[in-house]
Amino acid sequence: VGVSSDGGKSTLQYDGHAGYDFPYPILTPVQAPADGKLCKAPQGKDKIYGGMWGAESGNYKLDNSFYIEHENGFVTWFRHCVKLHDDIEKEIGNDFSRFCDVKSGQIIAYVGKVGTSAVHLHFEVRDKDGNIIDPYADKLWLDV
Repeated sequence: VGVSSDGGKSTLQYDGHAGYDFPYPILTPVQAPADGKLCKAPQGKDKIYGGMWGAESGNYKLDNSFYIEHENGFVTWFRHCVKLHDDIEKEIGNDFSRFCDVKSGQIIAYVGKVGTSAVHLHFEVRDKDGNIIDPYADKLWLDV
């Protein structure tokens, strides 16, 4: 347990970083895990990775980070997607103060490799204080 970028605090780690990486073919649809408000991550919003949506650093495009604030207080983060669903992109555009309401199971984005060398989806869950948690151990997505 412990992510090097947060000083080794008690957060999820399986290979040196927070969250889970799921290898999928490019353009695999990504679904919202629960209802919430989807936002593109502006600069400074992501305290762990510093990633944001659509920014470039030299010739390197950053990781296209976006997140969903859920009604239960948890926030899910997604990285490396090649694009958001067209309806969401139309609603948010380049205005980081805007969001799009999404429903559980709704297609929200498409897997890519923006900001990384391998095609995959990075998925993580944070609590209301920004601490990374393990959604599978805590059974957040199971209907009881």
